Amino acid sequence: MKKFMMAIGVLALLGLGLTLQAEAGDMDARDFELAVTGTNTTAKTYTVRGSLEAVYVEVPEGAQTGKVTVASSELTLFEKDAVAASAAFLPRAATHTTAGAAATFVGGSNNTANAWYACQPMAGPVTVTVVGQSADTNGTYTVRLIYRR
Repeated sequence: MKKFMMAIGVLALLGLGLTLQAEAGDMDARDFELAVTGTNTTAKTYTVRGSLEAVYVEVPEGAQTGKVTVASSELTLFEKDAVAASAAFLPRAATHTTAGAAATFVGGSNNTANAWYACQPMAGPVTVTVVGQSADTNGTYTVRLIYRR
């Protein structure tokens, strides 16, 4: 009987662990590969659903971008000028209360009201746009969206 109760306890804990993992949401990524020539603009659109955790921009060696933009039909999720080297970015947006006011908290090093930031939602078509900085900008840029489903 003791072994049976122990087995039931282990199964209950295993079930709880699987439930918590499902609640946390799985991470995923979507690569947007954009070939840029000169100062031209290149864009690609995919359907992505989840909250944007990070944007990784891979810049071809010796090149530089004018601007990288990630936008849904509702809002601009990320925008960065002159990305000179491959880098990761953690875009966040200020949150709001149920009344529509800016959500704040008091604390931190300045002990005053600070904005509360969170990941941004994506639920449909997301467009990544890369604009070349100069006439000698050539190459394929990879913009990876890392998101929680």
